[in-house]
Amino acid sequence: MLLKSFWFATIFAIAVQGCVSSGDSPIESEHDGRILELKSNRRPAVLDERFIETYLKTFGYLRNEQENVTSEESGEKQIPKEKLQNALITFQEFMGIPGTGKVDAQTSSLMMRKRCGNADIHPSTDILALWKKSVVTWNITHFSKTIKESDFREQLHQAFAAWEIVISMDFVEVDRADKADIVFSFEDSENDWQRDPTHLTIARASGPISSRVWISADEHWGINNELEQTGTDLFNVLVHEIGHVLGMRHSPDSGSMMHPLFERSMNQDRPVVTPDDVERLRNLYNVADPQQQSAENDPANLNETSLTKCIKSIQSATHAPDGRWLVFKDDKVWQTLNHTVMTKGIEIFQVLPSAPTYVNASATVGDLMILISDRQIFGYRQTKRNGQFEPAEGYPKELHSRVLFYPEAAFPLANGSIILLSDNVFATYDLENNAPTFLNDKNVYFPNLPEKLVSGIPQIPDSDNVYWMLTDSDIYEYDARIQQILNSESLTTFFTCDF
Repeated sequence: MLLKSFWFATIFAIAVQGCVSSGDSPIESEHDGRILELKSNRRPAVLDERFIETYLKTFGYLRNEQENVTSEESGEKQIPKEKLQNALITFQEFMGIPGTGKVDAQTSSLMMRKRCGNADIHPSTDILALWKKSVVTWNITHFSKTIKESDFREQLHQAFAAWEIVISMDFVEVDRADKADIVFSFEDSENDWQRDPTHLTIARASGPISSRVWISADEHWGINNELEQTGTDLFNVLVHEIGHVLGMRHSPDSGSMMHPLFERSMNQDRPVVTPDDVERLRNLYNVADPQQQSAENDPANLNETSLTKCIKSIQSATHAPDGRWLVFKDDKVWQTLNHTVMTKGIEIFQVLPSAPTYVNASATVGDLMILISDRQIFGYRQTKRNGQFEPAEGYPKELHSRVLFYPEAAFPLANGSIILLSDNVFATYDLENNAPTFLNDKNVYFPNLPEKLVSGIPQIPDSDNVYWMLTDSDIYEYDARIQQILNSESLTTFFTCDF
């Protein structure tokens, strides 16, 4: 249904072999006189040479009009054939398809998809101003008539949170647009501010500094991943446009949240904030990776033999149903019981069949042990017969696209959910439905947690009253009822090695 809704509604108006339009056209096409109905604004657009040229100009692929030549037939200025073809090749390569310079079916499909109105290609002389403050204000001037104001605000809060974990910046709503740094507005697609002659734009943003985010009021927006009704998820679009507000430009990576095309095929994965997006934004603001440590303090530089034998630093930890703990670092796992290290560090797959080579977050709910590696969720259950671990049915799974961060820590709740954390943002995650139920600020809902938390293990299984909260080198006793740390000690004193 989705594909039919956006580009299979085609009518072949002219059956002519060779070029898109009559005459010596600079662009060859496999389909002639193709007309596609653009559902974004209910207007037909002809995918002819004029449209292709307009598209390439609008989104930054064609520039320097002074190089155009005058046609002997019409007397009008025309773009040189080679220049137009090179622009088309640049578009194709940016979209990740072969740069043939011909308008084939794949190129046509990509060129007719709903998208962001910001350019894909920028002159090398373009210089962006950046925010010079850590608190940026925002306001909404016009709401959608089809989306509840509370729902839109919640989508915005979650979209801001996706970037707050990347750089230290807070976004605060104010009650007046003239006092806001960023103004959001749903507008009719014919609004003069848009000025997109292709009529494909459904959102765009200006900025940084005095930013405006324009969102199409005519679009049938999907919220909470309601893709059975629409291929355009509002949350993804908001994260994308806020990226522009921060100074991010379009990415050629189709898996990136900063890819310009919003309309996606049913078999395409949802976009995420990729490590490359994170690196690009941090480089813009000269922000160091918070996970980076100086070489002299890096536990990886400790003596390898002693590190393999006893636990000095960790990346994640969780408990098994029989009471033992599994502690992870790099590709190794240790097993402990009652604070005593039972085994030397061995490769993870030797304990957990088909396990990932490293674990960046873990938690146990009931008899289900969860390991997260990047964005994959692995599940294990412990056999009663011999206490060994077996992969749980239905796993591994892909982390839901609404969780835009890569989890750096996790701990379980008594209701069967787990908390996933990264920097100052958390998501409450429903394992049964493989979806987040709530995303917000860690410091608001879980104040006083240890800095650089990697894991949380309940002192009483299936209880969320008191936890052992672990960082890479220390362990804390944390009472969730009063949200306070009770005690702390280093891992080297908490765990004992008898070998």
